[in-house]
Amino acid sequence: MTNEPITELGQLKFSLNFDQFASLFPFHLMINREMKVIQMGQVIQRLLESIDILNAPLELHFQINRPKCSTSFEAILEQTRSLFLLQCHHQDIQLKGQMIYLEALDTLLFLASPWITDISDLKKLGLNINDFPLHDSISDYLFLLQAKNASLADAKKLNTKLTTQRGELRKSEEQLKLALDAVEEGLWDWNLQTGDVYRSKHYFSILDYEPDELENNIQARNSLIHPDDRYSMQQRLIAHLKGKTPVYEAEIRLRTKSGKWKWILDRGKLVSRDRKGKPLRMVGTHLDISDRKQAEEVLKIAKQAAEAANFAKSDFLAVMSHEIRTPMNGIIGMTNLLLDTSLKPEQLDYVETIRNSGDTLLTIINDILDFSKIESGKLELEKHPFDLRVCVEEALDLLASQATAKGIELIYKLESHTPTQIIGDITRLRQIILNLVSNAVKFTTDGEILVTISTQQQISPEENSQHDCELQFAISDTGVGIPRDRLDRLFQAFSQVDVSTTRRYGGTGLGLAIGKRLSEIMGGRMWVESEEGKGSTFYFTAILQVHPASFNISHIEPELTNKKLLLAVGNAKLRNCLTWQLQNMGLDVKSSESSNMTLHYMQENSFQIAIIDIDSPDFHHINLTEKIRAIPNQRDLTLIMLSSQGKQNLEHQPIATEFTAFLQKPLRHYQLHNTLLQVARGIWSKQSGNCSTKILSYSRTEPQNLPVHDHKFAEKLPLKILLVEDGLVNQKIALKLLEKLGYQADVANNGLEAVKATQKQLYDVVFMDVQMPEMDGLEATRQIRKELSKQPQIIAMTANARPEDRQECLNAGMNDYISKPIRFDAIEVVLKNMVFK
Repeated sequence: MTNEPITELGQLKFSLNFDQFASLFPFHLMINREMKVIQMGQVIQRLLESIDILNAPLELHFQINRPKCSTSFEAILEQTRSLFLLQCHHQDIQLKGQMIYLEALDTLLFLASPWITDISDLKKLGLNINDFPLHDSISDYLFLLQAKNASLADAKKLNTKLTTQRGELRKSEEQLKLALDAVEEGLWDWNLQTGDVYRSKHYFSILDYEPDELENNIQARNSLIHPDDRYSMQQRLIAHLKGKTPVYEAEIRLRTKSGKWKWILDRGKLVSRDRKGKPLRMVGTHLDISDRKQAEEVLKIAKQAAEAANFAKSDFLAVMSHEIRTPMNGIIGMTNLLLDTSLKPEQLDYVETIRNSGDTLLTIINDILDFSKIESGKLELEKHPFDLRVCVEEALDLLASQATAKGIELIYKLESHTPTQIIGDITRLRQIILNLVSNAVKFTTDGEILVTISTQQQISPEENSQHDCELQFAISDTGVGIPRDRLDRLFQAFSQVDVSTTRRYGGTGLGLAIGKRLSEIMGGRMWVESEEGKGSTFYFTAILQVHPASFNISHIEPELTNKKLLLAVGNAKLRNCLTWQLQNMGLDVKSSESSNMTLHYMQENSFQIAIIDIDSPDFHHINLTEKIRAIPNQRDLTLIMLSSQGKQNLEHQPIATEFTAFLQKPLRHYQLHNTLLQVARGIWSKQSGNCSTKILSYSRTEPQNLPVHDHKFAEKLPLKILLVEDGLVNQKIALKLLEKLGYQADVANNGLEAVKATQKQLYDVVFMDVQMPEMDGLEATRQIRKELSKQPQIIAMTANARPEDRQECLNAGMNDYISKPIRFDAIEVVLKNMVFK
């Protein structure tokens, strides 16, 4: 049987054709007595098109859920008045309808429609509204159901939102309560119209009151305010109520229940006004700040004590500076006078060393005074041209005797392309190098200390003459090294690797801290690499300005060009550095590390000059020079002695007879260069000595570094000068310095004598010491300024070196200031300044 319409049904009962019947009953099923499906509606057929239902038993595809009856034709006939529910086995669809018996056809007609409980079921089943006949109430039901479901969904969302908001509100209230309890602040809410004030529980507990012990008005609060705080609090409150401040805030004292005063931070804000702008309501908090106020008072007392201690320290340093500078004035002053006399080269070297040592001690004194400036970042660097090579050499010279005593070689090397003419603060740069090399000498027992200077950038003459260059300094030693876990303590002030370091090696622990800060002030940094037991390398960088003179092409003397020189040095690093330095002078250098190698080279080659380091054990033998002279082509070879020992001691030893010239370690470039020139030009030879043991040596410093005095200065600037000084040594030095300029000065021993002298004689210039007995220089200056009609120029001379000391002198009426130790150039400059004034 096919799914063709049973026409008799339409003709007998309803006069319907198949299309009309299908439109009216799209979900119908027709079942024969064998309980097989012989016809079904078009919509059912569409939904189950993949299933072969026609002519198949009903129970194979559907289950009767209602009513409870067997699946037989007769059983169903007895239930035709019942509502039938058929559940499809193939889809989740349940058909609801009535069974009708068609007697003419002896069949059952199931007029049904899908059981729908939610509008979303339509989409799940693949149905739409148009699948339902117009007469079927289910379409209306579906529309109502859709509207109902939408309303229910909206109601559900609204209910969910309300539930969420209630939870959030409850949570906010709990959080607010927790926050108020946590901040320990009391709340107040002031009604400005009625004067009533709400106060939180914690407000009362701060002041140790119970809530019923204070009236709920503003007068109760006002009665608790400390009299000294009431006016300032009212002024702040009025300013806020007038809109002049965004919030009201006042620190006031309130009286507690026990009668004690508590510091309270009272804060609030106006939250409402009426239409006329009149304040209505203000809310705020109370915070107990008694502990903070107590801490501030303790801090204030501690600050005052610290300031007093700092003042005492500064005053102590000033006194100590004055006491140390006074004898230093004699040492440096007499040294300068000695340098102005005729000295032999070695004597000149000794005096220069004394002067440099005195300058270094003076620098240390200044460092102590400047330490507070370094800590506060107020230290100012000078900018003057200087020779970088000389800066390093001067630092090494100051430590030469200590290094020699321990058998340590002091070596330095300037890498290629490193500029030597620099503009900067030579004193501070030398101080850093001196500190690092001094530490290296202290912690090294043998070997060498090497100072290497380099730059990461090559500078050409075409670049700007004001070009800044970053120089890197590396100070390497072969000392004890530093444990890795102690490296972080090195650069802390007053700190050393461990406590035993101070006991064994001494020192304050300030050197590295100051050096690091100085390098940072110069735009660089400082760090260290070390291996315990093998030595350390300290690095620091500094950004300095390159002087245009660095761009001048170095001149190679023709007398030295291609001269064959044998360099016999045992220490490998010293040998390499000197080889590089000599080659840059144009010499043809052959280096040797032992006596056997030296003799071998001399037999194979012809040399014109040989430099022999007699400090190397393998070279300090008389028979070495005898063997050299035994070589036919080396009999007239010029031998130059290199040693860290004093020349005068070596001249009395037998080995000295074979040497023409002497070079002092640590070697200075100036001495090396000029010694070789003297030998190459034939000016120095063994025969030029006055005796067989005389070893010639060249000065280690350039003559232009020595002071040049204008003995006719007084003729150009005639002045009547009074020297006021209580120290006999300082008198002697100052008079000698003035004498070299052509002046004969009068002397007063204290301020009282100075005042009397100026009353009897007119002076153009008065050099005035500050600290003197009977009357100091400041009081003497004030009296001179007060009493004399014609005023002299008064120049302060003092060992006090602080800026405030200088200002004190100027405030007393002095015109200028020079610091002790008194130097010739300082006197000359201050007198020249008078001409311009």
